[in-house]
Amino acid sequence: MRREKLWGDARGRAEARVRAAAPADEFAIVAFDRQSKPVLTFEEWRKLPPRQRVSTAMERLAALAPGWGDTRLDDALLQAVETLDQAGDAQPDRREIVVISDLQEGAKLSGLQGYQWPAG
Repeated sequence: MRREKLWGDARGRAEARVRAAAPADEFAIVAFDRQSKPVLTFEEWRKLPPRQRVSTAMERLAALAPGWGDTRLDDALLQAVETLDQAGDAQPDRREIVVISDLQEGAKLSGLQGYQWPAG
């Protein structure tokens, strides 16, 4: 993510997803490299007044910066599934994981081999 323009483009895509959220949508934002780090949890999103949700998410995204760590995309995806399962979503058939990454060469994916994705 440190290559020219990549970080700005990635953050722009994340911001666009947040801005496109419908009032009934729920968001969590997780940054990842070697480890996943919650940026905004579903619980925090729900507790915020609806008019502050987007601005809070934008502030949290603006505070992020790319690092030099390797990418454990497999761990990040598995953490995302776990986060969704714990969220207690009222509409489990409408869950979505959005990955915004440079998909750097050497990103770890081996942890996904044989993983049984949950329904929804």
